[in-house]
Amino acid sequence: MLKQNIIYITKLLNSLMEFVFIEKRLPQRLTENYIFQYPSFIKSYFNNKYKIPKYENIAVVDLNNVQKRYLFQILYFLSMSHTQLIFIWDFNIKNYIKLGYEGRRLLSIKNLKIVNKIPDDLKITTLVTENLQQHNYSVKPEKLRILVEQDVAQKPCSESFLIPYSVHPSFLQNYQQYTNKLSEFRSNHRLWSILFSGNVGFVGDKHLVERYYGVPSRDRSVEFLIKHTKQLNIKVIDNIWERKHLTKKAEKYSNYSLLLCQKKGLQEKWLIELSNANFFLALPGGYMLMCHNVIEAMSVGTIPIISYENWLYPNLIHGKNCLVYKTLDEMYDLIDKITQIDNDTINIMKKNVINYYDEYLSYYKIVDFIKNYKGANLYLYFNNENAEILKNVTNESILSCGGGLQNIANKNL
Repeated sequence: MLKQNIIYITKLLNSLMEFVFIEKRLPQRLTENYIFQYPSFIKSYFNNKYKIPKYENIAVVDLNNVQKRYLFQILYFLSMSHTQLIFIWDFNIKNYIKLGYEGRRLLSIKNLKIVNKIPDDLKITTLVTENLQQHNYSVKPEKLRILVEQDVAQKPCSESFLIPYSVHPSFLQNYQQYTNKLSEFRSNHRLWSILFSGNVGFVGDKHLVERYYGVPSRDRSVEFLIKHTKQLNIKVIDNIWERKHLTKKAEKYSNYSLLLCQKKGLQEKWLIELSNANFFLALPGGYMLMCHNVIEAMSVGTIPIISYENWLYPNLIHGKNCLVYKTLDEMYDLIDKITQIDNDTINIMKKNVINYYDEYLSYYKIVDFIKNYKGANLYLYFNNENAEILKNVTNESILSCGGGLQNIANKNL
């Protein structure tokens, strides 16, 4: 019994060390409390209190049911299309902690001012809320009402628009810097065939993804690939220190069909790692299919191998801007035959992936559409990663076929 406890504690400490090394912070279960968060709350509270807003092109945002990283994503998106954001929110320590680590990134948005209520004499350009019928605002928007919707399984209405899934909030927070580096990464010489990297072994129910969406889960896929490492010429990286120096020894892995990393790497090296591979194995997330890493891979021109091509709009096309599998056997065949794809074909697909990202996933293009939108109302949908909603997605859902305004936007992008 003592030996088992020692082994358990050792594994726990190793996991904690790895997390701190990679994330450069302590796990949220240790820090999301009054003791840890009160000092940063006080600093953020007074920074906001004395922030002087600009009273032009103002968007007022009142979102009670959007939380954490999803709230940050929407606010950041709106901050790109408006001079000033006024966010209606009760700035107290309880709500501050409730935002979570990723949600608190919203406090870094320079043109965001948090208030308890809208000033009566404020002239606003855009009003952003969840249900216009439930609010009786004393001020009316001069241009646009935006209704934020989270049920992406719905069929699109004529005034609807789907916000594309974004890069990770840590990249989104510095989106200009992220975008400026893309050309460098896109031109990088590719030494690896296929790369996978991400969290593994984090799901209690490894069959949930298969039940809900009908494709192999990440956990099952990794188990399958490890079982076939010799047949498929796969290199498994399961050591954090080897993972750390992946790009320094990039040529060492150039003869493998797949570089399978079971440990997350350092964020500052992630795009460099992605740009070393021709293909990225975009395995599903823990409880839904979409992951930030497929968007990040496409941004640097790395071709996704994917089982959820219809979760992006316009849908990705097998052989043009992705490779599609739906079963473990199909994934096996793709990896087994990946070396038969000639360089000319890979370069064409890479170019198609870059064009797709620039046309449909870049936030700058979407912001331009919002700025130029002439309608009075806009239903803005986003994927909040709710598995109970996502399991109902069909080919007629807004997630798969875009919003009613999406085709108009795509013609203008």
